[in-house]
Amino acid sequence: MAEYIGYTALLISLLSLNMNSMLSFRYLHLLASIFYFSYGLMIGATSLAVGATLFALIHSYRIYRIYNPPPAKEF
Repeated sequence: MAEYIGYTALLISLLSLNMNSMLSFRYLHLLASIFYFSYGLMIGATSLAVGATLFALIHSYRIYRIYNPPPAKEF
């Protein structure tokens, strides 16, 4: 079962690299990160789970910034 989750994560990651939109890329890679996290926990690979968590945090922040850009600076 764990192997299928790992292959699903890989497939989603590869699919995300073919997206034309940065938003689509971020959402798909966020989903892949969730699968990688689960896979890492299932096989006892803590480093994989930590890496997937970091990727998920980065993608979540960038998605947030796409929807909520910082205000423009006035001179």
